[in-house]
Amino acid sequence: MKHIRRLPVALGSAIVPALVLAACSPSEPAPRPGESAAQAPAAGASSHTPGAPLLPGAQHATGAPGATDPTADADASDAADDGALPADVRERIDADLAELFGTLDEPHYERLDAWGASGFDPASDAFGVGDTEAARAEFARSAAIRFGFELPHVRDGDFQSVHLPEYQLALLVEIHELGRTKPRADRDAALRAEVERKIVEWYPTLREARSIYHVHCETCHGAHGGGDGPTSFGHDPRPRDFTSGVFKFTSRVSRAKPTRADLLRTLTHGLDGTGMASYGGLSRAELEGAIDWIRWLALRAAVERELLATFELEDEIPEDAAHEAYASAWDAWLAAESKPVPVPSAVPGATAERIARGRELFLDVKKGNCAQCHGEGGLGDGPASYTLEPGGSRESIKDDWGHSIRPRNLVEGKFRGGRRPEDVYRRIYAGINGTPMPTLGETKDANGAPLLSEDELWDLAFYALSLKH
Repeated sequence: MKHIRRLPVALGSAIVPALVLAACSPSEPAPRPGESAAQAPAAGASSHTPGAPLLPGAQHATGAPGATDPTADADASDAADDGALPADVRERIDADLAELFGTLDEPHYERLDAWGASGFDPASDAFGVGDTEAARAEFARSAAIRFGFELPHVRDGDFQSVHLPEYQLALLVEIHELGRTKPRADRDAALRAEVERKIVEWYPTLREARSIYHVHCETCHGAHGGGDGPTSFGHDPRPRDFTSGVFKFTSRVSRAKPTRADLLRTLTHGLDGTGMASYGGLSRAELEGAIDWIRWLALRAAVERELLATFELEDEIPEDAAHEAYASAWDAWLAAESKPVPVPSAVPGATAERIARGRELFLDVKKGNCAQCHGEGGLGDGPASYTLEPGGSRESIKDDWGHSIRPRNLVEGKFRGGRRPEDVYRRIYAGINGTPMPTLGETKDANGAPLLSEDELWDLAFYALSLKH
């Protein structure tokens, strides 16, 4: 399958003088000549070149990200025999990734054929699902709340008192430039309304999305999204590794990727009982920008992983392999929208009879079999959760990242995917990606019929909720 390769999604913002940048935000680095403010690296953000792989272990034959060695060509065959990736293959993969995604400093998406017909813009598609006008109204409402201290200054024509986050630097510079060049007497209502509109209708470019992630997410999840930020080792469970492409709490079946709504729910509400806090105080545009960057990291890693696997299997990388992997990675994310867990619209009541039936299913080894991991009392201490050893026991369940995990203690009532009955129903139905928690809603019995009926899934959900003390 061939794809259009030469039309990167534009980053775009007005070029501003370095002097103005320095005067408005001393902590921000000035842009290089010919670079827009939105493209200037954020303070403290790490740079990235096409020669630096993002996936852990995806190194040059020299062993260091982005390193070059004048003897690399001569030693390439020896390195391949030793299991290291030859330098020329690493360079080929890096070039493909740079074409498809740009770099951390200059991110973009290469367009696919199908996007042209649909008008899909992967860098700002938060308005592409449902009622677009309603979505824009919600974005404006949340921005008005988030920047409520700034907008009165705008309405008074006092542009110099406007302070926005660093990832809105280009917009801030533009506003301050208006304040510098326009005498107060000339600032009519139309001008003030235009500036207010710029704030409430702002949507981050990919470059700005990266800065949002840098400010709010990077210390835990890492600069490259590997779950290895400087504070990650103090958390249990560890922060999510976005490069794996596995997200635990989704509303999708068949271990599908999360939707934007799934990621928005996690960002807005956090994950109870973990270090993942709620970011509900950010504007909708900021939240969607974080989602854009998380997805960029995951998509890029998926393509890199596929190219590495292709070379391992075939000892070469076919000419169009990168674009095929790119299209496939996007298909997986976009297809998630069509794979919802079929949660009935009518939520039944929590009766004593239903909870009693749920307990029977919870203990039944041929049906729910939940006690095997969660324990008979729901304390997360079932026989499958630990292994007895001389002098004690150890946790015996690991997640897909190799970390030891304990089944949820249901008595604590900390349901990370949501605590509403429909949230727990969804979790029982679809399981939890990256963990041994099964997809009971899709499990079949020996005759090929559903193991649990819809009513039985509700019974289990209400019993699990009843265990909270």
